[in-house]
Amino acid sequence: KTAAPGRKRWDIFHFFRLPLDEKKLKEDILYLHRLLAKPAHDDEYLKISSELYKKLIKPVFPTENNFTKVIIIPDGVLYYLPFEVLVSREGSEDGIPSYFVREYSIRYVQSASIHSYLWSRNNNDTAARDTGMDTLLAVGNPVLATTIPTDGVAGPETRDLFSLSDLRPLPFSSKEIREIGSLFPEKTILSGEDALEERIKQPGALHGYRYILFATHCILDEEHPGRTGLVLTRDNDPREDGFLQVREIFNLETGADLVVLSACKTRLGEYIEGEGIIGLTRAWMYAGSPSVIASLW
Repeated sequence: KTAAPGRKRWDIFHFFRLPLDEKKLKEDILYLHRLLAKPAHDDEYLKISSELYKKLIKPVFPTENNFTKVIIIPDGVLYYLPFEVLVSREGSEDGIPSYFVREYSIRYVQSASIHSYLWSRNNNDTAARDTGMDTLLAVGNPVLATTIPTDGVAGPETRDLFSLSDLRPLPFSSKEIREIGSLFPEKTILSGEDALEERIKQPGALHGYRYILFATHCILDEEHPGRTGLVLTRDNDPREDGFLQVREIFNLETGADLVVLSACKTRLGEYIEGEGIIGLTRAWMYAGSPSVIASLW
């Protein structure tokens, strides 16, 4: 899309229909996904990445342009494609392939309606955002329970979902949040026994922070996305299970500019036609953050 001269809003759209074989496209994207998950075949990766760039990006982008930001609203299998790693040229002066992300700032939005909502909110409600100071809330290295509790608010649908016995401690997540915290003059660090679910869910607990970081495990349930969540420390409080789920995040409020989910598969969830992925990223946006950094792996 391009902006009309003299206009502030982007209101001129150009549409392109790409003659792609949907089955082949899906195979290529999933193959690239596997190569990135277990990097060992650079030649194969560069080949498939370059082919996808030529199919998806090159026919749409003008050869000469003066824009630096790209917003991607994916559909279907494109949700599983990290566009940043597509290669426009396999060689460069420094010997590093020319990745798409080196040329443009890339962000994703789940749907056009959410993009419109975020644009409107960010332009009309700037006074409500916590942007006055570079403040950080960092949560990580939780004390891991071995099972979901069998009493309190955790009902049968939660108790039977999974066992936490396969999860391993994350000692380096403590180092991660503390080293990142050292960059901020104002911060709150919740690590180990302090990384409690109730600390996050207290009224107003997320206000006053411009940046929020979680460095922990993610438990993914693509069939029941409301159950997907971040693993935190569980104490003896019968009202909490130490598992901050999507359905709970939807009820939180934050004015943070950015939420970072440093955990596995935080960008995944249930795909719904026309709506996109329902999961942690959408929940945090609904809670008030316009930007979420998450992972496909």
